[in-house]
Amino acid sequence: MRKYLSMLLATGMIATHATETFCTNTEEETKKVSFYSGQAEDKNMRPYMEDRTLPLTTTNYGTVFGVFDGHGGEDAACLLKKHLLESLNRRLKNLRPKKAIVQSFNFLDQQIQKRTSSGSTASIVLVPSQTKKALIATVGDSAAMWFNLHDNHAPHITEDHNMNNPSERKRIIKHGGTLELSDIKYLVDDEVECIGQGYRVGNPNLYASLNMSRAIGDCNLKMDIKGAVICKPNIASATIKDNSPLVIVVGSDGLWDHTFDYNNYDFYEKRTMLQKQNARTERLLLANNLRKPIYNILSDQNNDTQDINTKLQTLARKLVYDAKNATITNCDNISVQIVVAKTNKLEASRKS
Repeated sequence: MRKYLSMLLATGMIATHATETFCTNTEEETKKVSFYSGQAEDKNMRPYMEDRTLPLTTTNYGTVFGVFDGHGGEDAACLLKKHLLESLNRRLKNLRPKKAIVQSFNFLDQQIQKRTSSGSTASIVLVPSQTKKALIATVGDSAAMWFNLHDNHAPHITEDHNMNNPSERKRIIKHGGTLELSDIKYLVDDEVECIGQGYRVGNPNLYASLNMSRAIGDCNLKMDIKGAVICKPNIASATIKDNSPLVIVVGSDGLWDHTFDYNNYDFYEKRTMLQKQNARTERLLLANNLRKPIYNILSDQNNDTQDINTKLQTLARKLVYDAKNATITNCDNISVQIVVAKTNKLEASRKS
């Protein structure tokens, strides 16, 4: 039945209610690369929406898109969406792209701490102008995954900055942060149920409540202790090849974290290890499931730019729909962006 519903969704015969969907209306283009995108959001069972997405945007300095998953309120995520592009462009005038990203995150982290106690993840992709390189920068647990469409290599997946990561836990303790086990609760059949325990980060003066080890904002966790919860991004790079388009999927944790059953494991360390393995397997399967439909979309000579964007939008909606209905415990906000980057050389050969 679920496969049938997914098929109907993919063909546009049914819609996902309460789901915001977006699509670029025109092909964003630098001198060397053309971009196509689709994105979707759903607040799911939460009474509020704390995710924010930065739609695919091209400026004189490059093309940028991203996802911000807020916590403790929506303010931090809203401020990131509103100001990141401006902050990044200002620094790209004089700095190398990686340094511009790091400085932008640091600046916005400081500004957001002055205005709100909330925090947010930040997962952005920057393709600097006149290049065929994508920089994928992540803070927190809004993951990104990417692969070259015509290659047979396994997709690349970002590392989550959360309490499942042993190196992140060690860093937090080293810098004076605290870790406490707390109940993991989900809404099941309209009732809140505890389905296990997990670590949360805090400091000696504040109750441990955050599952992430890196975030932008969260002034209460940063005011007394420096270096525990940080905003330093991991930055990876990917090549947009002439013969193989680059596919990038960025999503909040509501997209990715819906396959693990905490009740199956008795010990926290074993549970987190298996959770990481299971999450990686799920993301690899997702990449494999995306290859064929994206290949078909790009190979269809009848598809113009708007057609490609619309079909990527439908694909993004399907990912949100499947994540929302994967388990009864997934009640988190869900956001996803699918972006395909093609060199204009490949685009010219496609049209000839």
